Amino acid sequence: MPRERSRVAQPSVRYYYVDESGDPTLFDAKGRVIVGAQGRSRFFFLGKLDVADPESLAAELNTLRSRLLREPYFAGVPSMQPERGKTATHFHA
Repeated sequence: MPRERSRVAQPSVRYYYVDESGDPTLFDAKGRVIVGAQGRSRFFFLGKLDVADPESLAAELNTLRSRLLREPYFAGVPSMQPERGKTATHFHA
């Protein structure tokens, strides 16, 4: 009877990009809900992107950014000016 080889699980690499928006402070010092209170955000968002191939994603985002930079519509947008070091040079979630 042939011996069955033991299968060792190969470690896998996962790439996650996480970003938030809004005010993450949900409670005050006394535990009261302060979401939507005066001066506080009514919303808090948390997003996660699970990326299987980060190199391909980076290439596609660079292509998109190049196309956007050539669009006359965005010519006057401050963040689209390379000297500002913002969207013209990298996307922010």
